[in-house]
Amino acid sequence: MTDTRLFDEFFARTLDDGRMSRGESKVLKKLAEEHTAGDPQKIAQIRSRAFEKAREQLKNSDDRAALDWIEDVVKALHPTSGQARVAEALFFPEDGEFGLNRLVQYIAGARSSLDICVFTITHNTLRDAILDAHKRGVAVRIISDDDKAHDRGSDVIDLARAGVPVRIDKTDVHMHHKFAIVDAQLLINGSFNWTRSASAVNYENVQITNGVALLKQFHDEFERLWELFG
Repeated sequence: MTDTRLFDEFFARTLDDGRMSRGESKVLKKLAEEHTAGDPQKIAQIRSRAFEKAREQLKNSDDRAALDWIEDVVKALHPTSGQARVAEALFFPEDGEFGLNRLVQYIAGARSSLDICVFTITHNTLRDAILDAHKRGVAVRIISDDDKAHDRGSDVIDLARAGVPVRIDKTDVHMHHKFAIVDAQLLINGSFNWTRSASAVNYENVQITNGVALLKQFHDEFERLWELFG
């Protein structure tokens, strides 16, 4: 684990301004190089701390400048020269096996964290990809619907038994989201339930993006529900 105190102090100073100067961005890059040695898990931990600071700022005010600030932080930790913009759409059933394989590739690419918030999981290929991530040390968390978790063919309870942290809503309404966040830097979202019907029969869509503003909002929603259903 990385000692984040130095970064917390830096974030507190720069967040007050709403944006980071070029000089501050260079300082953050230097700090990250010195304290993470390029380790993706350590960088993801620092990035998560920045998201927490921005969320605290937004709780205390309507200052949307916090979104500009978090964008500056992510750019500093992941320079645009080394990270291409991700903007991909998959359409089912047209994309079929290709689309399913793309989702598996994104899950397989997780190095530090994988937060999944979906109505139901019954597709064994996706279940296996999640289990593989868990077994290689990725911090996987799943939020799902209480009714669907106990359906015949559901993989949610099996994943929980395998040691994956799972929380379900336990309410009279459905937890109907269908999104996932990979390494706190990639959002997978759309109408797609993680089922065979969604990949092979239904008309569904999935969007994949690393856009910072959307990532932060979905990250906050996941954390809100994780706490609510705890």
